[in-house]
Amino acid sequence: MGNYMNHGENYTKHSYIQRMKPAHFNLRVITQHAAWWLFFIIYELSIYFLTDGHITHLLRTAIYYLCNISLFYSQKVLLDHYLGSSRKYYRLILPIAIELIVYMLAKLTADYLLTDFEKSSEPKIQVLKGMAALDFYRCIFFTALASLYWTALNISRYQRQTAEAKIKQLTAERDNLYLETDLAKARNAYLQQQMNPHLLFNSLNFIHNDVYRYSEAAAENVLLLADIMRYTVEGAEPDGKISLVKEAEQLNNLIHINRSRFDYPLNLDYTVSGDISACRIIPLVLMTLLENIFKHADLRGRPAFARLMVSDRQKLTFETGNYKSSVSPNARVQSLGLKNICLRLDYAYGNNYRLDIKDGDDYYQSTLTIQL
Repeated sequence: MGNYMNHGENYTKHSYIQRMKPAHFNLRVITQHAAWWLFFIIYELSIYFLTDGHITHLLRTAIYYLCNISLFYSQKVLLDHYLGSSRKYYRLILPIAIELIVYMLAKLTADYLLTDFEKSSEPKIQVLKGMAALDFYRCIFFTALASLYWTALNISRYQRQTAEAKIKQLTAERDNLYLETDLAKARNAYLQQQMNPHLLFNSLNFIHNDVYRYSEAAAENVLLLADIMRYTVEGAEPDGKISLVKEAEQLNNLIHINRSRFDYPLNLDYTVSGDISACRIIPLVLMTLLENIFKHADLRGRPAFARLMVSDRQKLTFETGNYKSSVSPNARVQSLGLKNICLRLDYAYGNNYRLDIKDGDDYYQSTLTIQL
């Protein structure tokens, strides 16, 4: 819970910073644009003043520049909307045509309302034609200027996206190389693992034949040990599971070997209930939990139990309980074993299992439930 809250706090701070950045960024961009337009207007008016000698009708000039600047940004908005992600150029034809028509109508309306035609010696229609030609030129100019500005902005974005895609591709290729290397190592380890048990089984067979002459019980334990080792080596079926009957057989083998190992009777009650013949499970999980009893339990007169139960609804329950030995030198082994089976259970069953551990001062109990 603590980690979760810390994570949430970091996320909140990060989100606040991210929300603040766009506001700062927009203010900077607005300031830059305002400065650029001011420079542009002063430049054009200076040229006009130097060629004509004066500047007349400031209101009309302000309205003209308002129309020009509006055309510039409307063109950029259209390009962002239609070409930002889809790049469907044909969809731009109608919006741009409407944009240009609206611009021309606004400029011609301003020309008609703000121009004093009485001061001109030419007919009104001729004056309007000249203004319309100039308006059309300014329309093309600011449309092209906005398109160039949008292209310049997006070239850097496309270059950045291309670079990011290249980095992702190189990263994926690197990861694939790592995977191929790991796979080669795993194959080599698997082949080596296949060779080592083969040698071990031959050795156990020799030991069995030699021990049988002196002790049939010891020879039987060697066979049971070989059977357990063969079970662990052969592994599961393609889906990663094995018959629960086979797992239960190995539990019996493990108990039989440990009863022979100690010089006193083991007070261990092992029971199986329910129909296990049709059930399948990932191997060695139950064996690991049972093995913990022999590693850490005090079985000299103190009771311990292991119960394997399967309900009619294919719900498996495996319970173990034992009093702790005063000295348990295998605490690390137990911890690693439990971590390993938890990882395997997570992978195989997800949320369909539960493993409860009650680790008291002198008593240990585990309960594993799996919905098969």
